[in-house]
Amino acid sequence: MDSFEKLKSLAKDEAYSERIVQVTKELKSRNVEEAHTLIKILFFSPETHPVVRYALAPQLGQINNPQLFNQVLSYLILKASADTLSLIRALKYFARPEAIVTLIQSFQQDNFLPERLEILDALASIHTPETIEFLSQVYNNQINYEPVPEPKELQMLREHASSALSKCLMRFD
Repeated sequence: MDSFEKLKSLAKDEAYSERIVQVTKELKSRNVEEAHTLIKILFFSPETHPVVRYALAPQLGQINNPQLFNQVLSYLILKASADTLSLIRALKYFARPEAIVTLIQSFQQDNFLPERLEILDALASIHTPETIEFLSQVYNNQINYEPVPEPKELQMLREHASSALSKCLMRFD
């Protein structure tokens, strides 16, 4: 447990993000349960630097645990964390259809470009007709944005939606 505390301390510094991810992957090869515990502790710790949390999000999302998924989804819905990018990224790796409505609502309510781009990436990992429909609407500028993004941002959103659509369509059964 002493090493957990040391990693928790290092997680406050973005410079250690790659090393922490590497350590959790190595631990996972030896002891999956312990690795999952460490990932959860670091991800949800308020002291963890956002860059470290973002780097850990894929590993968190790959833990097949419905309660953990619900916790991440709840944090996003309730805005219980200022680090929404990491929450959205984790949802991408959970790739569960139950997140679609929340992700779409967040896209429409959030006016920050990085979050919107992350949401499009997350939706691309959830292959359903609803995601294809929404991504098509973004691509075709059929979304009522409030406030309206700058033309450059709209173009970035369209390009991201196009990429996400192609990922969905290539994997859609």
